[in-house]
Amino acid sequence: MNAEEGHSSAPLPGKLLRVTLVVAACLLFALSVTAGLFLAGLEIAFPVHRETATVASRTSSRS
Repeated sequence: MNAEEGHSSAPLPGKLLRVTLVVAACLLFALSVTAGLFLAGLEIAFPVHRETATVASRTSSRS
């Protein structure tokens, strides 16, 4: 593939940063959803929220 075909050829660090930011955004969205479910009375959402927060904090601190 080359640039003439219309494909982006971002360097590897740029792609890695983009993937990391997308994963972090998805985790943070999941945190808000599970927190809302817990506040709405679904108690099983709390452990999921706690585990997602752990993963999200580890992902955010590395980027």
